Amino acid sequence: MSYRPVVGEDLSVIQQSLTIDSEDYKHFRISYPVLGVILSVYPADVDKNRSAMQAVDRKGHTHECTVQVVNDGSGAYTTLENVIITPDSPTGLDDYEERLPRGSSALTTGAEYKSNLNGIDPHDLDGDWCVVGFLGGRLDSPFIIRYWPHARNTMDAATSGGGLNGDFLVQDRRYFRRTNGIETVITSEGNIILTTTFANSTLTPGEDPVAGRVARTLDEDVGGSVKLVVKPSQTLEIDFNTQVDGIGIFGDTEPQLPQLNPPVDEPVDDGDKPDTYLFVDKNQVDLTVPVNVTFTSDDFIRYEATNKVTLESTKLYLGQAAEDSEEDPVVLGEKLREWFLTPFQVLSPFGPLKIDPTTVSPVGSSPYDSTLSKKSFVE
Repeated sequence: MSYRPVVGEDLSVIQQSLTIDSEDYKHFRISYPVLGVILSVYPADVDKNRSAMQAVDRKGHTHECTVQVVNDGSGAYTTLENVIITPDSPTGLDDYEERLPRGSSALTTGAEYKSNLNGIDPHDLDGDWCVVGFLGGRLDSPFIIRYWPHARNTMDAATSGGGLNGDFLVQDRRYFRRTNGIETVITSEGNIILTTTFANSTLTPGEDPVAGRVARTLDEDVGGSVKLVVKPSQTLEIDFNTQVDGIGIFGDTEPQLPQLNPPVDEPVDDGDKPDTYLFVDKNQVDLTVPVNVTFTSDDFIRYEATNKVTLESTKLYLGQAAEDSEEDPVVLGEKLREWFLTPFQVLSPFGPLKIDPTTVSPVGSSPYDSTLSKKSFVE
């Protein structure tokens, strides 16, 4: 046994009560990561969060959880408290990200869940799995290094393998993420598919899989709405035209886009947009399409403007009443032209008078051509 020195290298006196012998704390040291399942999650401001308890106003700055260690290399099942949930990207005063894992509240088998885990296989817990490291090698400073696949989820995982019957789904090279039921998929061909069908759904442990997913109960009324908020000074564009090298928002050059290096010296013209193009800002909506725009409603469509509504076309049809309807039809376009150019008969003091619209002054023109243009204006 060696004695602790009473004088330091700078000849200052060391108080013996403040000295630490590392051998006395050897059991608090750990230099390797461990694998476990998350039991409980404690957001930054809850009472059991250590960073909240250490703050005067009880507002913490880290999210924490309790982890049941399943594999530490020795076979011991240790419970780790105050495990810091680390973010996957910069999380400071400017850029910030937050996504909390799922704690354990049920068993995948459908059996009764016991909080003391007595007689429970930890692999059956429905909580997320993670790899835990230790800051400075200290057992009391655990943090999540990485998340780990759940051994009981064989439904979501890419199933390009054969299985017992040799059947499989070709799902390799896809990107798939589900968060609170919102599913995002980027296929191997580069198609993007977003669905909110399963938003706010809940797991139903012990039941058979549904629609290729771990069994879950859907919520038909809550969750799944989508809202996009655009800064008032900016715009929203949807463009089906060919991407012009180095052209970004507003048709301006954008040096951060993938493009030739060195870039073209002269400004590149974004050019005409022969294909569908939608431009939206706080004052206007401009839609250009090469072929067809269709609005269909089983009930009601309304166009309203405080100042003016303009409809321009070489042929304009405003509809026609059904054959069994007592209402007068409203017709324009070719049907109106046909009606104007058909000779008709009116009663006068001198008897029936036949009128041929084609002979009405000015000679050689019809009331349709002289009084109405093919572009209709109503005020």
